[in-house]
Amino acid sequence: MQAWAEAVNRSGSFHATRVASALRSWPVDTVIGPVRFDKKGDNSASGFLVYRWRDGHVERVKQY
Repeated sequence: MQAWAEAVNRSGSFHATRVASALRSWPVDTVIGPVRFDKKGDNSASGFLVYRWRDGHVERVKQY
């Protein structure tokens, strides 16, 4: 979420193509730590968790 918010700020837009371009245009590790994305846009770092909001609660979905 932090990377997306920063990309929105840097691109000045919520347009998906512009935000994606902003994500790829700067070294994200200088903003929020060592984050890298694969060709599909998925986080390629090992050891991260995926959460979702459901029925007013946060639940862990998967650990990578």
